[in-house]
Amino acid sequence: MHGLGFVLESNLLTQNYLDSGKLVRAFADELSIPISAHHLVYPRTHQFTPKIELFLNWILDELAD
Repeated sequence: MHGLGFVLESNLLTQNYLDSGKLVRAFADELSIPISAHHLVYPRTHQFTPKIELFLNWILDELAD
């Protein structure tokens, strides 16, 4: 599944991708539920890798807007 996947995420971080067609909705809006938290799960061995740190900084910036 290289390059493919499934995400359960709020419109806050996905709306631009939905608008551009890079992401598509898997379910109708009626099945949506409000999400007020985000969780990042990764192995402890990856805790301080540059990629994880970059992602964390990006997501914090996105959520701050």
